[in-house]
Amino acid sequence: MRRRAGSTVRGGGVVAGAAVAVAGAVAPARVAGSGGGRRRLSAVVAAAALLAAAGCVLVLLSAPPTLGFVPIDLSNFQSEYACDNSTVRIVRPRTVADIRAAVVAHERVMAVGGGWSWNQRFFCASNGTAPASGDGFNASAPAAAASSPLPAAGGVANIVMGTVRPLIIEVNETDETVLVDAGVRTIDLLRFLAAYVTPTAPSGWTLPAFPWFVFQTLGGAVSTGTHGSSLEHKSLSSQAVGLHVVLANGSHVELSDASHPFLMRALRLSVGKLGIITHIRFRIVREMPVTRTLHALRASAFRSLMAEVQAAWAAAADTAGNGALPDWLRGHGDSEWFWVPQRHEFLAVTYTRGDVADAAERLKVLSAYARNGGADVTTAYNTSLALLEAAAAERAAGKGPAFSIDDFPLLSNVTFDPASGNVSTAALPVLQKLNDTVINAPWQQLAAAAAATTAGGSAAAASALGLLPAAPAAGAAAASSKAAAAAPSVAAQAGPAEAAGAAGSGDQQAVSLFSATGDALNILRPPRRAGGRIAALGSSNSSSISGGAAARNNATSGLIAAAVATDGQGAVYGTGWSIPERGTPTVFYGLTGMADAYIDISRSGVYSIAANTTREALASYLYQPEAILDVNIRRVSFDQYEVAMPITSVGDCWSGLLDLLYGHDNIDGDNPAYNGSASVHSLPARLNASQAAAAAANGSAAASYFAANGRPDYGFRSNPLIRMTGVEAALLSNTYDIPHFWLNIEDYLYYNRLTRRSNDVFKAVMSYLRSDPRCGSGGLSGGGARLHWGKSGWPDTGCWHGDREYPGTWCDFGCAVRELDPTGRFTDSTGGTGTDGALWNWRGVDLGRCCVPGVGFNMSLAGCECRVTHARNASTCPPPPYYTYR
Repeated sequence: MRRRAGSTVRGGGVVAGAAVAVAGAVAPARVAGSGGGRRRLSAVVAAAALLAAAGCVLVLLSAPPTLGFVPIDLSNFQSEYACDNSTVRIVRPRTVADIRAAVVAHERVMAVGGGWSWNQRFFCASNGTAPASGDGFNASAPAAAASSPLPAAGGVANIVMGTVRPLIIEVNETDETVLVDAGVRTIDLLRFLAAYVTPTAPSGWTLPAFPWFVFQTLGGAVSTGTHGSSLEHKSLSSQAVGLHVVLANGSHVELSDASHPFLMRALRLSVGKLGIITHIRFRIVREMPVTRTLHALRASAFRSLMAEVQAAWAAAADTAGNGALPDWLRGHGDSEWFWVPQRHEFLAVTYTRGDVADAAERLKVLSAYARNGGADVTTAYNTSLALLEAAAAERAAGKGPAFSIDDFPLLSNVTFDPASGNVSTAALPVLQKLNDTVINAPWQQLAAAAAATTAGGSAAAASALGLLPAAPAAGAAAASSKAAAAAPSVAAQAGPAEAAGAAGSGDQQAVSLFSATGDALNILRPPRRAGGRIAALGSSNSSSISGGAAARNNATSGLIAAAVATDGQGAVYGTGWSIPERGTPTVFYGLTGMADAYIDISRSGVYSIAANTTREALASYLYQPEAILDVNIRRVSFDQYEVAMPITSVGDCWSGLLDLLYGHDNIDGDNPAYNGSASVHSLPARLNASQAAAAAANGSAAASYFAANGRPDYGFRSNPLIRMTGVEAALLSNTYDIPHFWLNIEDYLYYNRLTRRSNDVFKAVMSYLRSDPRCGSGGLSGGGARLHWGKSGWPDTGCWHGDREYPGTWCDFGCAVRELDPTGRFTDSTGGTGTDGALWNWRGVDLGRCCVPGVGFNMSLAGCECRVTHARNASTCPPPPYYTYR
């Protein structure tokens, strides 16, 4: 049976593991260890709580940042990395038709989600003619003074995906997939799925794996390869089984692995370069109990673990490069670690899932789940301890087969609503509230609330920007209320989406759990399910806009005119906007003496949220606590960087990194010769020495990387996160070739001192990670780990070479660009057009001869080598990490 539940639900970093005890000398100690250990932990938590309270006061005493971020303006979530408002308009569409019209109405466009990014060059559609700036166009004057003349209509625009209404979520239990709008946030999809309880999924559904940060839109998450930790399920890009995309010619198409395998490999992770993703179909799995366990280990023990991973892979490697995992990791490929740099410590968070193959392990998970109180309001099966013990006794007596959680009976008091697709009546109010107050609340209301919280003001401040909708006239309000009351709770269904005809035909009512909110119609026209090659803009074989140039122009004009007539000029051609003021620094973060304090606050947070428990997947796997978004994340500026280390050298990379930061003779920080301070070989000590020498030479004061008590400052104010993902099909995935281990690190010091300046320790760490051959083969000098597409650390213009970073797939992606967007309509602020850009560059490669439609780059043809001609090389670029803006 197929159930599609769209709760008219079209809407808007840290760890996952498996309960594994590491044997031998590298076994991490359980947090629930000795009494002395508990006393020390209690003292740390108590002290950290005081510091955390003080930290909150310090944050709140700093001046609040100016109103800003998407969809109010084109800056990121901290009002940083703003685009150029003299050249870029902001388009806030209401429907897919608006998106299609906006694409063909502009010379260049880029989609944008929620602005949760640190990568301005891929975020912005243009930076005009201004020189490159790591900080974007943020003004130091008030936001009102940062306004600019309205850019020309039809020029360059960013299209905001979170303003479409209604946003949909449609569950198909037969296929075990969910179709969701690209503008829905990851957390809202997860919460909806968890509450979607039916007789076939008595605890709801979930994604196979999800990231630490879950507040970005799904379109942005898929486009940049956002990931959690999972060797089996990998990133969100890999969990997508189908995409609906608006192409450069305005056509709206549906792709899948079956219909367009090559283009799916390109579009899965395309950084917005090939089109605008409007909907995503994900694989889903049934919710299940998961046991979470927290371990602690010293730096040397973690280094040994990474060495074991590298050695095990190498020992089993075949000619194709495939290896194996060590015993302690096999079957536990969702483990993650927090690094506590100031304490020379790593915290491992591991998980055992309720669907683990071993029946005895499953029983442990289910028993722990029952003892914890088990089911929440949206769980419908009976997991009472008595029932579990009875099942275990039957197994022990040889009377019963291996069982799973799905074998248990439903609770006697559970009822289901046939009108809603057989959803549990207990779950319906949860879904309704999520839809009405979050997913399909008016976007203006959500933006105003977030902006008011961020600025410390009220919704009135945001309404002054014209974001809140005007109150309807009394008669209109009454009519709207009457219509809403008469609307059925379940929208009609016109049947499954089949191949649509010409634009304007084949309308289908989306299947929705609830009636639409607001004044938007609950209509989703199915995209064209094209077969074979998809035509690029201007191609004569476009089945959406065909019949020669005149016919295409007429169709394009009609598409634009219809959208403007329905939703207004702004929904297609966009509006101007103001650049927000920069936030003020929280200078306490930048003080050398605060390094231990802030790291201990972060460490105590890990102990709090990652404590041992058994809960359902959404509650057990970790994600960023939502409560701190507006009191900390948006208020205290920072940059997040992430690099991917190949499994073939992950042990060597980590060994070199720990030696660099700590010194080879003080990896665990317990060398008595240093009495709690840093090794003379450590990075802070070496930087101190070089600074002192430079200061003596020019008579200036030297910076110090040590506090007054002798403690070193290792450059971090939060705990880095280590995760892993397996091999992915996406052409631009960091793991397109072999599994990689990710290191996610954050720089708070650049922003939070009296003046903005480089965090020298942090930049030296990035220099090592991006240039040392032990960390990968990227980078201009032939070594270095790959960069995450949505985060900081990207080199200066011309100093990142795609053919070096992705030698096996870069030209394949060039073939996809040539096929779908040869004229460069989806061009970001890196510049250039089509396949001839500063970063998106395939100059010197004969794509016309070497690209095979539907296949990619054919290297078997004579002369078809993926060797790109670059304007800059290592000798003309800054030294590693190859950027000058931090």
